[in-house]
Amino acid sequence: MLRDRGTIKWTAMMLPEHVELLKEIWNEDNKPLPKTLDEQTHTEWDQLLQQAAKLKFSLEIEYIANQTTCTKIGIPTHLDPLNGTVRIKNSHQEVTTIPVSSIQNLALAKNP
Repeated sequence: MLRDRGTIKWTAMMLPEHVELLKEIWNEDNKPLPKTLDEQTHTEWDQLLQQAAKLKFSLEIEYIANQTTCTKIGIPTHLDPLNGTVRIKNSHQEVTTIPVSSIQNLALAKNP
C-alpha cells in the first residue's frame, strides 16, 4: 500500500516563511464569500422579516460573522433600517443583533 504523506514530504525543502504563507492562502480559500443579492431577493427577505416581526414567526437566519457562517433561529424583535440591523430573540430569550448585509439565507424555521 502506498503511504502518501501529503505536504509533509515537501516541508523539508521549504523555508518556514513559505509554509506560513501557504497556510494563510489555504485559510483564505476556506473563508465563506458573501452573496450578492438581486433586488427581488432583497425585497422578498424584507417582506418576510417584516411579517415575521409583526406576526411573531420564527425565522432561520444564516449569516457571516467573523469569517464563519452562523445560523440563528428566532423571532425578529426589531428591524433597524437606519443602521441596517435585525435583532432576533431565540427560545432562550437571548437577543442577537445581525447586520442585514451579512445575511446569506433567510427562511421560516422548521421547528418554531
